[in-house]
Amino acid sequence: MVVEKNDGSKVAFPTTSISQVSFLNVGESAFQGPTRVFGSNLLKKFTYTSNPGTAYASTESWTYTYNSEGFITRMDISDEYYATIDYSAGNVVVTQSFDKSDGSLLRREDVVIGSNGYASSYSYTGDKGRVYRVEYTYSIDEQITDIVSYTDGEKDWDYRFEYSDGDLVKAYELEWEDDVLVQNKLYATIFYETDTQSKIDNVGGIMEFDHMMHIDCDMSEIFPFGAFGKPNKHLPLYVNYNTSTFTNTYTFDSAGRVVAATTVRTESDSDTTSTKSFTWEW
Repeated sequence: MVVEKNDGSKVAFPTTSISQVSFLNVGESAFQGPTRVFGSNLLKKFTYTSNPGTAYASTESWTYTYNSEGFITRMDISDEYYATIDYSAGNVVVTQSFDKSDGSLLRREDVVIGSNGYASSYSYTGDKGRVYRVEYTYSIDEQITDIVSYTDGEKDWDYRFEYSDGDLVKAYELEWEDDVLVQNKLYATIFYETDTQSKIDNVGGIMEFDHMMHIDCDMSEIFPFGAFGKPNKHLPLYVNYNTSTFTNTYTFDSAGRVVAATTVRTESDSDTTSTKSFTWEW
């Protein structure tokens, strides 16, 4: 993604948008911090590598800084960007993203926290004054059920989620034209047990929407902080996505939290495979 800096120059962001930094803890507002959902688990660093061990390998990392109350105050994205988070404006969290090379401001984003204590929306002004807004809806069980994106007030895309026994099992992608629904497509089906593998408890509270469930909504690196509702009860073992199947394997620490994972993608119409790897530092 390419965005325009305040001086009019352009800068290219990594595949995962820096806008992810917005959905974080809300300090003095209705949200009570990460312990509300995740116990005492505070993630120090998340790393994602595509095509590990090959000439095409690429790695991105997110490092988190907290204050004495356990609220995140800064996130460093690889060696290129960082963001600061300000909780002083009540139910609006202000995030500012900066270029590490010259300290210039790249973007300001406002996150609104709803009465349930979770993010209800975020918005920012992008290139040529265009206004981008994303809205979130939750179930009575405090799990996210709908993500809707708007550009200049016009609906762009819409993801809706179906749960069973506390786990996300189906994701639907809705397409809109002039606010008229033109397509409602089953996007991904997620499985948590097999004939030989029983369900694995999600002790650390991770929620890999993007990388392991393959729901392209830019949420994975910020979900552990609890502003998107409750995570899955269990870890996804495999995902059916269009003509592909993704198989996940995990490594755990002594507390049962995931510290490493590998995802292998297999195409149904060929023998082609690709791999992604992940690490979590607690």
